[in-house]
Amino acid sequence: ADDENLVATVLGSVVTDPKAWLAPESISNEEAVELIAHVAADSALPVHGMARIAFCETSSRAYAFANGHPRQLAGPELELIRQICRERRVVPAEVCASGSRELLEWLLGCGVLDLTEATADTIRIGSMPPRP
Repeated sequence: ADDENLVATVLGSVVTDPKAWLAPESISNEEAVELIAHVAADSALPVHGMARIAFCETSSRAYAFANGHPRQLAGPELELIRQICRERRVVPAEVCASGSRELLEWLLGCGVLDLTEATADTIRIGSMPPRP
């Protein structure tokens, strides 16, 4: 089982690693927490068109991979990652309601979500300070 998990982790990381000339825009954990707090309840954030995201299940574990970064999944996170891969969007309120806020913060930190698409409908107008 350990060999299976090692192969899954290495393969998933390599397959989702972006090309050297692409640098996904990621945000710090503090910025992710701030953004999540200000996203309108019914809004969705799209997965960036160049983001590489995948998941894998082994006999003993489940993993997500985002732009070359691996993460072992727990609880409802596997179903959330399946949905995100299928729909190419994230509804932050749904992710947080499922108890998977850390997964959302991880996706933001890996540069998976397209923050340039965030509009006044997504972020409450005037509620989030501008980024420096």
